[in-house]
Amino acid sequence: MKTRVFALNLLLAATTVAKAQHATFDFPSWSVYNKITPVKHGTMASLKIININTLLYKVSIKGEKVVSTTPSSSELNTLFRIEDPAKAASEASEGSGEGAKATEEMTQVKNKADAGNFKALMTDLIVSCKAYLMEADKIVEIKSRRAELTALAKFPWEKYALLAEKLPKVPLVDSDMRRDINNFQKTYQTAEAKYKVARETAPDDVSKKIVDDALDLFETSYDHIDEEDLMKLVDDVVALQNALATDFFFTVWGPPVQADDCDFIKYSIVVERDPETSRLLPAGSFQPIDVEIPVKGGWKADFSVGLNFAVGNGAKDAKYHYADVSDGEGKLEKADNYNKVRPGIAAMMHAYPRTGKNHAVGFMMGVGAGFKEENTLVASYYLGGSIVLGKSQRIIINSGVSFISVDRLKPEYQEGASYKTETKLAEITEKAIRPAFFIGVSYNIANRIIKK
Repeated sequence: MKTRVFALNLLLAATTVAKAQHATFDFPSWSVYNKITPVKHGTMASLKIININTLLYKVSIKGEKVVSTTPSSSELNTLFRIEDPAKAASEASEGSGEGAKATEEMTQVKNKADAGNFKALMTDLIVSCKAYLMEADKIVEIKSRRAELTALAKFPWEKYALLAEKLPKVPLVDSDMRRDINNFQKTYQTAEAKYKVARETAPDDVSKKIVDDALDLFETSYDHIDEEDLMKLVDDVVALQNALATDFFFTVWGPPVQADDCDFIKYSIVVERDPETSRLLPAGSFQPIDVEIPVKGGWKADFSVGLNFAVGNGAKDAKYHYADVSDGEGKLEKADNYNKVRPGIAAMMHAYPRTGKNHAVGFMMGVGAGFKEENTLVASYYLGGSIVLGKSQRIIINSGVSFISVDRLKPEYQEGASYKTETKLAEITEKAIRPAFFIGVSYNIANRIIKK
């Protein structure tokens, strides 16, 4: 039954993460095992920790605000909290030795006895004692196997493969162990009954005293072996064999998280020593660590502030002067303006696809204030493309078309015509929106918000 439950747990764990793309974290090196590849937008992401003995360590993995705690199973926790499996195995072995000593003493009594009913009883008793010893040795083997598996499970292996090499080649079978325990109980009861009959039929006080001492030794032997629930002993061995048969307990899965409308899936890993199962290990601590899985796909809107430079003829004001002035009139001619660069501060919105990398290309639009020579501010508008560089603190290179308010000649005035010079040059121009090429750099500091 326990084997079926174990297999079912293994199947459920595999099904849970079957469709999730995951990153792998190696516990011994305390680092990501392989290169993290972006998870596709809308799919599931998960984190897998490998080469960690969860029989020794408590692991907590937090994905966003979903917490997954992976302690060892309740059966294994209970097993590790028994007093000492090695001590139990040692005492069982000692009990078997006491039974052998009692059998030897009965053999000596039989050899000294005269032919008759008592000698026949002693011969039958010795046969029963030997049958008991054979079954007692099997119980000792079961206890020794538990001690061996417990020691293997409690050792801080760096990889499961190293543990697998040390496992016993042939596992003990559940039904065989239960059968051996039943036979052990039966042979003990049979031998104990024959001891009492032999005592009653002993021909003299010396023989009776030897039988009494041997019976005490025999019962002490049984008590050493039967000091615990032997059926629970079988459960312990089966649980350990199942736990160590695969790397299931050496792998921890984080909770699957859907990569929907987010930039990263963040997993926070906390590993602590189990105070019970690792009490024999040297003290140590593990600093919590975060593992981030970038998301690829879907569009993202972002904002930045930066400095843009509009360049070209479209970015400069049209300037004029009067030439060939005579009798208060002059010819209106265009003056040279070599200032073809106009800086401006702009607030920009960017739209770009998530690439899962530290760079992306997208679109932008913005509004800003341009500086003129008179240190006045004029509105400006921007439309174009962006190259986004960085993850949480981004440098963005922008370029495209700017629409800037510049001075242009009013429709009622014509270049080359004559006008009275009393007309001020500032009165013959007006503001007009004209396109111009621009290039700029902006900066973005992102606030990380955990989505609920």
